[in-house]
Amino acid sequence: MLRTIVSAAVLALLVGCSSSDSGGEGPVAQTPVTPPPATQPPATQPPATQPPPPATGTTSPNPTGSISGVWFGQSNFGDAVFVIDNTNRLIGLSENNGSFEILHGTTSQADRFLHRDSTDPAHGDSFTLAGDLPSVTDPALPDTAAYSLTVTNDGQQLDNASAVGAFSLTFATTNDLPAVDTAFLTGTWRALTSFCIADCDLELQLDIADDGSVSGFTNFEQSATPIPLQGALSAAADSTQYQNISFVWNGTDRSGVIHRDRTDPSRIVLNTVGPDEAGNRSFSAVLTRQ
Repeated sequence: MLRTIVSAAVLALLVGCSSSDSGGEGPVAQTPVTPPPATQPPATQPPATQPPPPATGTTSPNPTGSISGVWFGQSNFGDAVFVIDNTNRLIGLSENNGSFEILHGTTSQADRFLHRDSTDPAHGDSFTLAGDLPSVTDPALPDTAAYSLTVTNDGQQLDNASAVGAFSLTFATTNDLPAVDTAFLTGTWRALTSFCIADCDLELQLDIADDGSVSGFTNFEQSATPIPLQGALSAAADSTQYQNISFVWNGTDRSGVIHRDRTDPSRIVLNTVGPDEAGNRSFSAVLTRQ
């Protein structure tokens, strides 16, 4: 009985202490512990819109639309290659059934010279070296050609609308006319031609060194003394498809271009002209490597 009373007293004492600690408000309700929110991966943001990459090229072979360069196709005369440099100098060669028109001038007006096929098949790997003004063979033919040239079709086409006749040429890439440099040109080149049935055989030889210097001669086979020439090449400023050439031959200065022959790229075309007072102003040929 006493043990029961003591136990009850102890219990009462414990209850009283508990009530005192709670400020007399009675038992404190237990607040459930809320677990911290789970760490969420950062929301995936849609990728920022990026500007398109800059263009790395163009389908046009002449993206600037410049008139300078090498052009090929059908001119008013025939199958043509026109070389136009960045000063508007124009040098052309057109062929039509064994007749050849050489042009030297500008994109506005050029002098015309007519060359013939070699007469003797034994000396027939080039047209005649010297050309005539058209009026020499036919007074009704003009000695000059006036052009009205514009570049169209995204720089790929050269159109003429002058009185000589409408035509369009295509801008030549290196697939159309391969590049020509000193490394390719180094060596000996020769052209053989004749300008009458017999005893009119003429040889032109060019020796091109790897530094671009040029030497050589012409040899009229019925003459005892070859006529030497001496000059140099220089790279074109705006194209890899031709080289400028200048030289002295027979006491006169001559200048023009060298490029590959479109019908046979293993051969080269020399297309030069001399001053007005010199005979044989147009001095041009197709040459074969020796």
